[in-house]
Amino acid sequence: MSKLRQAQTVSAGTEADPSLKRHAEQCGICRHPQRAQLEQGFLNWVSARDLATEYQVSKSAIYNHAEVTGLLDQRHHNTQSALDRLIERVDDAQVTAGSVISAIRLRLKMEAGRATR
Repeated sequence: MSKLRQAQTVSAGTEADPSLKRHAEQCGICRHPQRAQLEQGFLNWVSARDLATEYQVSKSAIYNHAEVTGLLDQRHHNTQSALDRLIERVDDAQVTAGSVISAIRLRLKMEAGRATR
């Protein structure tokens, strides 16, 4: 079971990892009435600052929640997919050689786990 699924299970009141249970009890995001929308926005690369403003939570709470529940990893994967699509469509796009090389470098760094978040 994914961290996110476990965290959703915890917030629903069923058993899961004790650290996730502790997180869910203290996390304003887990208890937020619009949690699903906030998480979806995060996964779709809406800025944490904009999400914090819209849902009246702190930016640090968003990142903490995302780290504990695995959303950050899912968001990271979404970036890799987006970069993969860009690299695959290089023949169809009007881009410079430098931008393609930068995208490839970033993708390789992400694969190696060295990309900054």
